[in-house]
Amino acid sequence: MRKQSNVEPHPDEVFRSTPNIRGGVACFTGTRVGVSQLLGYLRDGYTIDDFLSDFPTVTKDQAQFAIERIDNEYVRGIERECAREHRARSAHLGLGR
Repeated sequence: MRKQSNVEPHPDEVFRSTPNIRGGVACFTGTRVGVSQLLGYLRDGYTIDDFLSDFPTVTKDQAQFAIERIDNEYVRGIERECAREHRARSAHLGLGR
């Protein structure tokens, strides 16, 4: 992963899914540690540092990027769904855009 740069890393530098590694589970690049394992730790109340202590092959930058990327995708998904619902409601009421 790039250090000391304002350029966001390419997701392949952080995690990837390969069919022959853990059946295609998205893992942190260079490891067999699944991104879902990090999410499970956080969901169960553990910290990133707890996760990194248990999985030292994952870097803090990788973990933070994964969380930010997942968060951004989740928020965009919610925004897209709200926009679709708004358009459908407006069309139903004959309001147009």
